[in-house]
Amino acid sequence: MDGKQKRATVRQFLEAQSTLVLSTVNDQGMPHSTPLFYVQGEELALYWLSMGSSVHTRNILRGHAISVSVHRSTFAWREIAGVQMRGAAAIAETHERDAMLPRYRSRFQLGRTFTAAIAASSFFVFRPTWVRYLDNSKRFNYKFELCID
Repeated sequence: MDGKQKRATVRQFLEAQSTLVLSTVNDQGMPHSTPLFYVQGEELALYWLSMGSSVHTRNILRGHAISVSVHRSTFAWREIAGVQMRGAAAIAETHERDAMLPRYRSRFQLGRTFTAAIAASSFFVFRPTWVRYLDNSKRFNYKFELCID
């Protein structure tokens, strides 16, 4: 499988899921993980909404290391599949927010209930630099890695 096929496999997997686990580190080196809804953009970028007061937002804005994982829910080991990524996150540019937020709202059917929360939130983008894909349905411990420029 070449790099283009690997990216397509990861993209297809991410499109089929809805929730990522964002892992950040605070100033004392303590880890913090948070599940968040996401939508996927170009080059495997992931977008989500977060309040400025959240621990993970503060950790991201301080420039600390982050990782993201996405997996399918299962109770059978042969169905375990997921993606682990390292990279950088930041508040999305206005043009990215304008392009991706409607997709986010539509995908998760947030409607009017979340209008105030969305207005008070920042829209973040994660851009991976390293990706590992795992899929036990192919064989136990089947995986590949990608480094992204």
